[in-house]
Amino acid sequence: MLDTTKKTAHTEERPFSVLRSPFSVLRSPFSVLRSPFSLIRRNFSLSVFVLIAAVFSLVACPSSGGDGGGDGDDDIETTYTVTFAANDSGDGTSVTGLPSPITGVTSGEKIAQPNSNPERADFIFDGWYTEAAGTNAWNFAADTVTANITLYAKWIAPGDLMIRTLSGVAVKFRYVPGGKFQRNSTAGNVSIITKGYWLGETEVTQELFQAIMQTNPSHFTNAVDGEDGTPGKLPVEQVSWYDAIAFCNKLSIADRKQPVYSVDGINDWSGSITIPISNNTTWDAATQDLSKNGYRLPTEMEWMWAAMGADKTAQPNTSGYNKAFAGSNGSNSIGDYAWYYNSYKTHKVGQKTANELNLSDMSGNVWEWVWDWADSYPNGERTDFTGPASGSNRVLRGGSWNDADLGCKVAYRDNYDVPRSRYNHYGFRVLVAAQ
Repeated sequence: MLDTTKKTAHTEERPFSVLRSPFSVLRSPFSVLRSPFSLIRRNFSLSVFVLIAAVFSLVACPSSGGDGGGDGDDDIETTYTVTFAANDSGDGTSVTGLPSPITGVTSGEKIAQPNSNPERADFIFDGWYTEAAGTNAWNFAADTVTANITLYAKWIAPGDLMIRTLSGVAVKFRYVPGGKFQRNSTAGNVSIITKGYWLGETEVTQELFQAIMQTNPSHFTNAVDGEDGTPGKLPVEQVSWYDAIAFCNKLSIADRKQPVYSVDGINDWSGSITIPISNNTTWDAATQDLSKNGYRLPTEMEWMWAAMGADKTAQPNTSGYNKAFAGSNGSNSIGDYAWYYNSYKTHKVGQKTANELNLSDMSGNVWEWVWDWADSYPNGERTDFTGPASGSNRVLRGGSWNDADLGCKVAYRDNYDVPRSRYNHYGFRVLVAAQ
């Protein structure tokens, strides 16, 4: 006969026997009733098993701390700084309003465009770029930050080039800074232009006028020997002042800009416009809104300042008005700069030497309509002067192929005509405000 009492006692001396099978406690769901202490014994054994399993889990599966080193450094999110540089080829003191650095930018985050632009005397701010050369513009709507970066201001200098493709025709503009200058021989007759602007590098060509107006009124429409691109590259002529302002408004619409000029009775400049061929009081009463961003004729003072080369060595400039022609330095030859008397006809724009702002044909080729009514200059200082409020004749500037060298003088203003006049030595160039 087996001694079961002894074996039972031996089993009770091994409290950890539950480890042989962690589920032994499930042998019978009612085994707890066998002894009031059996539940305590088995629960203790299960707790030990759970503790050992938890320790094994910590060793085998460390928390997501990166390298398991336990220092937690990889849980700190890396942030970056965006710095804005003046990029003025100096120590930055010529630039005001430079934005403060943007800190705490997370990887892949976009940054907001600064609320205002920096300013630099005589220059136009042209955006933020990823390198000082100003090749790759930063796109605030799309570009994201992935490292510490510096964004460089880009500046447009006097005489710098802007090219616009308008109705399929590439048109060049040159930047003219604001300035202060004496407009004639009377000391104290000073004109101030407060804002820079873009002026057409050449007179409006026949090809551009045709593209915008669907007509070419010019007299000289034959190709000129040795002048590639003619007649399209010849200046448009036989245009009236009325034609010129209508062209400007239509050009603005073609470039999705706001028309500057208003004429009673015309609400839509995009359609067919009947331009007067005789004196017209309604068109004579045309107004201009210089808050609009479209194309327009220069004022007489804007034209004169550009023809002078906008030289700001001295302010006011007291000698530029007396230049014999646009680009004159007192010793160079007018024949290198202007098509004037004995040229017999118009010539391809931009062939002659340009002036200090890289503007061509400011003297010669065709007379250029400007905005102003003709009248004697007022005395004293004038700021952003746009001429008399009314008159009978509009001013033309610069001389032409049909006129003596006197007409090429920067200060010469004795050519004016009724706004309806169309002659084969009358043309114009356009201006657009610098934004």
